[in-house]
Amino acid sequence: MSALRTRRADGSQERPRTTPERFVRCYLCGATIKVAVRAQSSFCSSCQKRLVVPDQVIKNVHWGGVLASCGTITVQRRGRAITKVTIASGGVIIHGEHEGLIISGGPVQLSSGGVLRGGVIAPEFVFGPDAVIEGDPFRIPCDPLGRLDPERAALLVSKGKPLPSLAELRGETDPVEGERPRRRRRA
Repeated sequence: MSALRTRRADGSQERPRTTPERFVRCYLCGATIKVAVRAQSSFCSSCQKRLVVPDQVIKNVHWGGVLASCGTITVQRRGRAITKVTIASGGVIIHGEHEGLIISGGPVQLSSGGVLRGGVIAPEFVFGPDAVIEGDPFRIPCDPLGRLDPERAALLVSKGKPLPSLAELRGETDPVEGERPRRRRRA
């Protein structure tokens, strides 16, 4: 432990520096983990997956498969997010346009003049008077973090099928054949 402490010129010891920490919620499994305040990414100690920690702000055009954050995702007034799945622990705020499925552990806010094309699975959904809403599914109130598989959701959305049901997102049913077959045990 002496390597962590430093000595001053007068011979006294300096206290070891500690980094300030905060708690965030994993957007994949729903576990609460401790990260450094300035962390850009981290690994979840529960599900062992990489996480994007800071808040995301979309100012222009974002085009991609999965947009994820342990914080809040904000689409600004002139911003446009075109994704298969947007998943956030803290919530989603839309002032511009968003296209795709939103899975959120916090409230989803659609401001006046905002456009949402896709579904929302979240505990709360608030929208302004001039907001444009197109699409489905809407599962509100619901706490989806740790209960849904975002990779499976992105796969189902990418095949051009209608947005999946909760059972399909959980992996309980096969979207083509219905009920998932049960495995037989070997004797």
